[in-house]
Amino acid sequence: MKKIVCLLAGVFACFQLFSQGVDFKSVSLKEALEQAKTQGKMVFVDCYTTWCGPCKYMTSNVFPQEAVGDYFNPNFVCLKIDMEKGEGPELVKRYGIRAFPTFLILRPDGSVYHKMLGSGEADAFLKRVREGMEEEHSTGYLDKLYDEGNRDKDFLTRYVKSLLSIYEEDKAKEVSGVLLGLLGESEKVDSNYWFIFENPTLTSQKSDNFKYLIDHREAFIQSLGKEKIDNKLYSIYYNRLSYILKGYDKKSKVEDVVYMKKEIEPYKLEKKKELLACMKITEAYMEKDVKGLYASCKKGFKLFHDDEAMNIAFPVLKYLNSEMKEKNKFQELVNLLLANIENESLKEYLSKNMEG
Repeated sequence: MKKIVCLLAGVFACFQLFSQGVDFKSVSLKEALEQAKTQGKMVFVDCYTTWCGPCKYMTSNVFPQEAVGDYFNPNFVCLKIDMEKGEGPELVKRYGIRAFPTFLILRPDGSVYHKMLGSGEADAFLKRVREGMEEEHSTGYLDKLYDEGNRDKDFLTRYVKSLLSIYEEDKAKEVSGVLLGLLGESEKVDSNYWFIFENPTLTSQKSDNFKYLIDHREAFIQSLGKEKIDNKLYSIYYNRLSYILKGYDKKSKVEDVVYMKKEIEPYKLEKKKELLACMKITEAYMEKDVKGLYASCKKGFKLFHDDEAMNIAFPVLKYLNSEMKEKNKFQELVNLLLANIENESLKEYLSKNMEG
């Protein structure tokens, strides 16, 4: 009887082990690669940080699922590595990890077979992994084809999109540049390649792609429509202005903002008034012209809504709150801005943090 009980307990323990979800090993990457070579598997690495919300979601809700474990455990030696501790920082550099969670599928020699970014529900995540395990869809295979000299336009398009999906931004810039060099003028304005000009990484306000977009605006409009092109131009200028005001862009000068104003002068953009207001506010802010900034805000805030309020007005109001002596005038600006905000949470946040 005792033997039967022990046998049943052993079977139950094995069943629990098999159905527990992903079996993450407590070994180093080097040891995992050696195990993978011996077992004829690849290594799956969950590259996480302790502060990453989506990382925690995967740990709590996806990896423990039986279906996920049933696929991962027979195919991979699985690791979880904190990218800020131990061997993590070195792996960040080695594998170019720029966001979390990043998932690596490594060959036993440590080279990248496939790379994925971002959390998801179990079914969708499994689908992404299975697709990545098919060689023609793997990031490592695309890297290999490019390095071997494949310059087919369809392939390069697919490769750029893959690189962008895993935040390989420098490589994406390189490959998109090669792709654009192969395109004729009519192809560049075609919808098939709009993703290059639409992407903020590939087409920032200082980039050659942006200059091309400005210089060929009419051709893009004929191909894709005025609304799409004008909205893109607005977002490019707007993003740079918000980066200046938030302190992310420390290299831009007042002359750059003045040049932007001149650059958009000939165009009848959909939101030209709002954009000019943002530029005038940014210019006065950079010059530390409190009087001029107050005047620009008083005019511009009438045109602002939720997004402009948070990204343009809020950084400026923080500065004015510390510099303006006439607090009634400061409160006037706050009230002017609040009148146009629709989001109640944002309105409450601004009210609490902008008391004159």
